[in-house]
Amino acid sequence: MKKNLWIVPALASAAFGAFTLQIVFAEGLFGFLGEKFQSGWGLQVLMDLFISLFIGLCLAVPYAKKLGIRPAFWVVLTATLGSVGFLAFAARLLYARRNGAPSAPLSA
Repeated sequence: MKKNLWIVPALASAAFGAFTLQIVFAEGLFGFLGEKFQSGWGLQVLMDLFISLFIGLCLAVPYAKKLGIRPAFWVVLTATLGSVGFLAFAARLLYARRNGAPSAPLSA
């Protein structure tokens, strides 16, 4: 595994977080809800996001524990910030693995 791979999700989290803040300031904190409930497709996209993040957390939490990372903060961050939080969690996992945390395979 490349040593600085953690930088990719860290930068993605920062960039997407900055973009998200810009949207929140322009359209409000809960502006996305109106969009999601106006059509079946909007609701499908919202549900798809929740399902994907849930599956990602189900895979990442045991891995975090193997690396010695307490996952509670990252679960809350993902639940509140969505992909921004999960990308930060992925960066943290890759950083821990890079810095000699106990070796744990990415696959079961």
